[in-house]
Amino acid sequence: MHEEYCYSCDAVLDPSDADVCPKCSRKQTRACFCTRRISKGIATCPQCGTDWAKIDAVHEAQREEHHVDQRAQRRRRLLGAIVGLVILIGVPAAWWMLTSGR
Repeated sequence: MHEEYCYSCDAVLDPSDADVCPKCSRKQTRACFCTRRISKGIATCPQCGTDWAKIDAVHEAQREEHHVDQRAQRRRRLLGAIVGLVILIGVPAAWWMLTSGR
């Protein structure tokens, strides 16, 4: 008997539901542009020749571009809050100093 394994975690796939891994829940096939279902472990579609390795690399690069640096975002928010407080406190204080003649 031929056992199939998950392309991601190498778990043995259940023959009754070989499209989804029982361990990591990842789908094992993808729909190609030619509408054929192919295994995610295959780099090139045997029917139309689409190079899925290149497409996956482009998708990974796009995900990295959209990644938000959480620490940098928190620093920008804190800096904005500090600037807002300085303006909130500083402008009325400067106005008071200018109008009171000090």
